[in-house]
Order: sequence, then structure tokens, then C-alpha cells
Amino acid sequence: MNYSFWWDGKPHARDDILIGTIFRDPWMKPLLGQQIYIKGKLVRVTRTLPHPITDDVTIKYFVELVSGNEPFKDKQVKRKDML
Repeated sequence: MNYSFWWDGKPHARDDILIGTIFRDPWMKPLLGQQIYIKGKLVRVTRTLPHPITDDVTIKYFVELVSGNEPFKDKQVKRKDML
């Protein structure tokens, strides 16, 4: 199966950005909400296309960076919106 990984721009009102595409066996597909490493960075799978996932098509995984200050994430977004 082919998996393409994208930076998720939806929650931030930005365009999605392609990270890369890989080929893996079907049993290795990530789950929604799972944290994985891509290019040495810890990311979380936020959504997939198509939904539900099937084994016969290329699957788009949308990910976001997991930060060390996760509980304060919402407060930082509000500050950026105020500027």
C-alpha cells in the first residue's frame, strides 16, 4: 500500500503540505490519533482520506507536530489570533 503524509493545515486555516509518500504493508498502517516519527519528528495522525480506510487505494494521512507543551497549545493559538 502507498501512504502519503501531509502536514495538516485544516485547524490553522492553511493549505496542506506534502511531506512524502512511502510503500508499506497493510498491517503497518497508522491509526487515527497515533503518534509516529517522520523525519525524526514526533507527529500525531489527525485525519485520513479516504475515510474509512481501505486496503486497495493510496491513503493520505494528515499529521500535526506534537510539541512539548501540549496542555498549553490552545492558549498559544489564541495569542497568535490576537496579533
